[in-house]
Parts: sequence; C-alpha cells; structure tokens
Amino acid sequence: MYFSNVSFDEFAIVLNLMSGDERHFLKAKMTYFPHTMILIVYSPLPVHDQMTSEISSVISSALHSLLFTRSLLMVNVIPSHIYSEDIFTIPDMQITLTPTTSEVAETKVLWYTETVFSQSKRMALKKIEKVLLTHRKILFILFILISKQTHYEAPTEDSLAYNEALADKSLCPYTFFSPHRDANKLFGPVKAMDHDWINVSKVKYFVWLKEDNKDININNPHMAYGTLFLVLDMGQISIALNQGMDMVKSVMRTKLDVLQPAVNHTNLLTPSAIVFDWDTDITFMSVAVYKTAHFRYCDWYHRNFNGTKHHRMNNGGDEPKAERPSNRRVIMSSSSEGTSSSGDVDSSEGTTSSGDVDSAEGSSSSEGSGSSAVE
Repeated sequence: MYFSNVSFDEFAIVLNLMSGDERHFLKAKMTYFPHTMILIVYSPLPVHDQMTSEISSVISSALHSLLFTRSLLMVNVIPSHIYSEDIFTIPDMQITLTPTTSEVAETKVLWYTETVFSQSKRMALKKIEKVLLTHRKILFILFILISKQTHYEAPTEDSLAYNEALADKSLCPYTFFSPHRDANKLFGPVKAMDHDWINVSKVKYFVWLKEDNKDININNPHMAYGTLFLVLDMGQISIALNQGMDMVKSVMRTKLDVLQPAVNHTNLLTPSAIVFDWDTDITFMSVAVYKTAHFRYCDWYHRNFNGTKHHRMNNGGDEPKAERPSNRRVIMSSSSEGTSSSGDVDSSEGTTSSGDVDSAEGSSSSEGSGSSAVE
C-alpha cells in the first residue's frame, strides 16, 4: 500500500506499532520518503523472501571461511534497516562492515540487494537511488525482478473457489491445497480450487558495481544481467557476485591493516571462486511460488471468512457501521492480496522505471531522474 501526505510523526507511530507487534502475519516491510511524505507498506511473500535466501547463505558462508581476527571487524549479511534524512527502508539483503574498536565506528553498507515482486519496480529503483545518496561507499547493487504473467485477482463471491471455501468450513492446509509441481509448471500457473493464484513469467537479475571510485548510478548501464527463469542463464551474475565479494574483501583488508598493522592480510585478496547452485535455487524458488499461492489463499480466506467461522455480513444480522473516511490518501495498492492488484503487473511491466528493467531493452526514465540505460 502506498500512502501520501504521511508526516514523520505519523510514520514514527506506524513504525513503533509494527516493531512491537510479534504476530508473524503482521510482519511487514516499510519504506518512507520524508521529503515527499510517501509511506509504502507491504508484506513480503514467500517467493520474494526466497530470492535472496540462497545467495545470502552462500555469501555468509564464504565470509565466515575467511581467516582474520574476527573480533576486530564485524561483517554482517543481514536485511537490517537503512535510515537517513532521505529515506527509511529495509533492503532484502545487505553486507555491512563495522570495526569493533572501543571508539565508536561508522557502519558501512557495502552491498545492497532489492527484490521486486509485490511492490512497484519504479519505487524500488527510487529507493535504491535515495539510499545511494547517503551511502556512497556501496560497492555492489543487486536488483532482482520477478515478473508476473497476469494481474493477481482474488476469487469473487460468485466464483467456484468462494463456494468451495464456504462449503469446506475450514482453512485448507498447504498439502491439500497445492497441486503437483509439474515440470512445465514450476513457476505457475498455480491453479487450485479452480482459481489461478500465481503465475511467474520471468525472473531477472541486474548488477551494478562501483568502478574507479565513482559512485554507483543505477541510471547508467548495468554491468551484469542474468535470468533464472524462463531460461537459466546466470553466468554473468555468478561472475559479478564473485567480483562484488572481492571488493568487500578488499575493503576488509584495508581496514584490518589499520587496526592490526603488524599482521599480513593479503590472504583476503585471493580471488573469490564461489559456486552458486542455480539449479537448486530454481527448485527452492518453485516451492516458494507454490507456497505463495497458498499464502494468498490463506490471506483471502481470512479476509472473507474470518478464519474457520464462516460469517457473511449480508446474511442477516446488523450491518457493520461505516468507518469514518480517512484523510490519508492511498496512492496505490501493490501488495494487497485480498483484491485485484495493479501493483503486481506494475512491478514488472506497468510503469516506466530506470532503464525499463523488466524488458532489459531500450531506456526510459526513473522518477525524478534523467534517462537510464538498464538494457
């Protein structure tokens, strides 16, 4: 959901409420632009979270295998928040470096990953631009775009899915809900209860690397491009990920030489040779696609049937009182799974964005910036 005219105080209240809510189903990610007063709230779906799971695991293992005095340097692979005057956001993955000296030291963000599925790709690229304004030491940007074949639309009250759910009188568990993952439907369409819940058409990767001490500009051509699906072609991305790892290790070596000048840290300059098992990644992603279908079903079910109690407001009883209209304008719903979501297709094929990342062809402009060359 996108909200406009959200003051900083209002954002702080929302952040505090969400941070203190321990119920898993209410966990959500937020992005807030203080200057334009736009708040974006969305709940990452399983397919979204899985995109960075394996990469994070492999990179984390590679970092832990390095030989250095670990107590001097804290290197984390985390999805922690980024907070500056221009933006509050929670990237899908980042690598941060913090010296553990007695004197307080700045944490550097060296690696930034953003996955687009339920949010708008235009806003996702805008987030990266804002982050780069205040984190100029970022060495590596990984942008993952999951495109959908069609808009997601929740079942209507006159649908077979609705009538079946009404008759079932209970939530259908994943093992009964999900169809078999046939080889020709690994990424969908996932059809259950006579309804299409998800259909992924493409999964694309784009990489930007910092070169010659120049700040990364995502309006410039990307330096590596790959596809996990429909066609597996991740050679460039594997090379770029290793290059990014080498850049992180170089920064580590420079910092350790200052903290521990008597020790030789040249071992950190050994070129990385990390092997990424993309075939396994496809399998895990496929399972996540089917879990996303069930997630959407569960969300729709709870919205319509209030758990296991089937109650329809138009079947007698008092009508609910109308809520007072909010003065907070909802710009767009890109992740509301209970209704038809224009944001689903927007994240892959709708609005223009830096370089028209979805098609990886031609160039178009990112909001508030000049022409881009993501080709």
